[in-house]
Amino acid sequence: MSYEEFQKRLSENWLDSKEASVYIMLAKSGSLKASELARLCDISRMDAYRILRRLEEKGIVEAVMSRPMKFQSIPPEKAFDTLLKSASEKLISMQSEKNYLISLWPSQPFLEEEKKEAEKLRIIQGRVEFNNTLRRAIQSAHREVLLVTTKNGLSRLFHTGFDKDLEDKGEKGISIRMLSKASEAETEAVEKFASIADLRYLNISMRSQIIVIDGLQALVSTALDDSMSLTSEKDTSIWTNSKDHINILEALFEELWNSSLDLKTARQTIEAGVPFPKFHRVVGRDKVKSFEQDILKSAEAFITILTRSVTNSPLLREESTNLIKAAAEKGVKVKIMTALKEEDTAMVKELGRLFDLKATSIEPSLDILSVDKSSFITVKASPDRHLPVAQEAFFIRENGYASIMDKFLNEVWEKGENAAMVLKSLEWVRHLQIVLQRAAEVLNEKGYSAETPGIVTGSSSLEYTFDLVARKKGDSRIVVVDHHTSTQKVMSFYAKVTDCDVHKAILLATPEFQEESIRLASFFSVKTVTLSSTDGDHTKIVDAVVASIPSS
Repeated sequence: MSYEEFQKRLSENWLDSKEASVYIMLAKSGSLKASELARLCDISRMDAYRILRRLEEKGIVEAVMSRPMKFQSIPPEKAFDTLLKSASEKLISMQSEKNYLISLWPSQPFLEEEKKEAEKLRIIQGRVEFNNTLRRAIQSAHREVLLVTTKNGLSRLFHTGFDKDLEDKGEKGISIRMLSKASEAETEAVEKFASIADLRYLNISMRSQIIVIDGLQALVSTALDDSMSLTSEKDTSIWTNSKDHINILEALFEELWNSSLDLKTARQTIEAGVPFPKFHRVVGRDKVKSFEQDILKSAEAFITILTRSVTNSPLLREESTNLIKAAAEKGVKVKIMTALKEEDTAMVKELGRLFDLKATSIEPSLDILSVDKSSFITVKASPDRHLPVAQEAFFIRENGYASIMDKFLNEVWEKGENAAMVLKSLEWVRHLQIVLQRAAEVLNEKGYSAETPGIVTGSSSLEYTFDLVARKKGDSRIVVVDHHTSTQKVMSFYAKVTDCDVHKAILLATPEFQEESIRLASFFSVKTVTLSSTDGDHTKIVDAVVASIPSS
């Protein structure tokens, strides 16, 4: 029987094909490193480690405690007995539970009924995911589609083929109502959507999109890049099937619909220069400032803010910050979320001493303020904290709608990281960059060849990046330097080092470095150099490298 036939027979009932390949290779070759197995079996190192772990759990492969770590198989006759015993035990267990599970079956509820009752809220990041979700929602429509979008939103929908999706639904008698910003320049998209849906015009520049399908599901944009990009990652939206939230969105849509104009009237209004009916919003720096402060003064329990920059946020200027401080002193819970930027360092430290502050990856195009889960306001941020530029704000004081935003903000908060810790980590990264650069310069002056960052090619032909790579000129021995803060990353570092066959590996320990990680590094014979965030840190690195490959 050929190797291929034997492997096929083994993978039919005993192991999967990759497990069979790895076991046969070990059984025929003796103890091997994971990297050697990966090369011989033509699989990735990561696959090799995963398969070895599964075979260890099955009891037919054992780890050999050596440096580097190797693996060996148990003899085939013993391996088959072990696998057969495991399968038999599983079969006995299944047989013993069979009658019990059958007796429970009649009492199990219908899952479809549970799904209908479950209320969900999901964050959608990026335009591609938004379009996929919207397309599925429209395709599921049986009665009605309500859609509010921006002027550019109509063109985006047109260029991504949503006109065809909506046209198909319209031909089946489904009601389609659409709202968008009025424009003097009629476009092909406007004409197309006007022919397949009831399209009306608003006199506001929408910075959000709202879609409601059959009163059963809704999509709301909370951060929108209103460009024509079809793949923008800046959009953040929420999808929900909460009936209470959908009722509020439907009421909001009807309010917008009643204040809008049909296509013909809108064109006549534009040509005549007559003002459109106004939707409720606040325009102008002073008016927005006054309104915003009134909202903050009314806070009794919660103030939540999401901003892309605490330094340039209109919601965090001196007057507003003082009001938030006063509210916090009265027991109001204040939560601030921001996309942490280097220029925000001083402001983050100041606000972090006063309020709960978290760093988030979301960068909203408008600053978002929620007060007492009932007042929701978005404020257009200024590019410069000190410029008295005009601003505008859109707000709604409605418990149901604001609660949608509150759930969204709570989810962003849960996924955020402590801003002080993130800032500290960023400061360490900047310090390390300076220290490593200085260490490389000194090593080069001492006759070494040092690069930061540096790349080393492993025996697997993979290229690995290290914080610093150094070698003595004329000497093939390599020293690599990296920094890590967890046991998992120490193990990853050791795997890279093993593949690269370096002369010496050095780990830089920062204050976050755990004792367990240091012990693990010691077990792997990795030298640890503890830094202290001082000017002399680069000398410690230089000394460790020189000690590894002496200059004489």
